[in-house]
Amino acid sequence: MGVVTKALVLISMMVCLTSLAYALSGQAIVANPPYVPSTCYGSTNQGVMIAKEHISMLANGKACGRRYRVRCLSGTNKAIRDACTGKTVDVKVIGSCEKCNQNELVLSQEAFAKIARLALGRVNINYEQYDLMIQNMDIKIANKGAYRVMCFSKAKGHMNKGDMIGCVIVLVIKVIKWLHLVIV
Repeated sequence: MGVVTKALVLISMMVCLTSLAYALSGQAIVANPPYVPSTCYGSTNQGVMIAKEHISMLANGKACGRRYRVRCLSGTNKAIRDACTGKTVDVKVIGSCEKCNQNELVLSQEAFAKIARLALGRVNINYEQYDLMIQNMDIKIANKGAYRVMCFSKAKGHMNKGDMIGCVIVLVIKVIKWLHLVIV
């Protein structure tokens, strides 16, 4: 198999390894402190970038620690044009809320304030779960060398879709440079 064919196979494999993320739509509600105790962590403080989700989504504790990236879309009152800050916030699920709907996240005041005006109390959001996808990859080509590519996100070791794509692009560039050295 030619070097170019091997490179194309490698690139195709890397593209297939990336996961497709999708955003869920719903609403965010602001929660008032204190944030402990929580359903998942009891009296252990988990910081302030936290969320609670509907009890049915908690899956008997399996969702504890799940991380979401949340983006405000609009205020629930469409007449308010500057409801959102335009930023995203990464939150960790620490418990359940029994009085919220299935498509609602209850955010701490600090997390809510990152994405929207705190005084609104409720906004329309998109949110997506993100998990650690790849921490490192060893790539060996034709037993002539190896590359180790370390991929980490800014979000405490977790990667989102954009981070993963960036990592794959860096990997592809390194492989192409390596192939160029081998061919020449």
